[in-house]
Amino acid sequence: MKLPFLAVTLLPTLAAGYKPVIALHGISGSASNFDGFLAELAELHPNTTTYSIPMYEKEASNTDLNTQVTEIAKNIDAWVAAHDEAKVSERSERALIELN
Repeated sequence: MKLPFLAVTLLPTLAAGYKPVIALHGISGSASNFDGFLAELAELHPNTTTYSIPMYEKEASNTDLNTQVTEIAKNIDAWVAAHDEAKVSERSERALIELN
């Protein structure tokens, strides 16, 4: 049943407020496309960590998708490693797997 999983993922974390938000622009976009949204999010939920991925912006978004996915995944991994609030604890991860 997917509903309990959804409910768990929408709950705020106890330690750092809401879960981190990672934004990725679309074709021909850029990380700055999310400036307004992320500013409003910071105002409404000040403890929320946000990150707008500054990769493959504008014309570079026409780069081969397989390359983009590989490099963006590395970028996200590095960002998560540098932000404790973005890491899923082993206990939480195990609970989410059991719900599925």
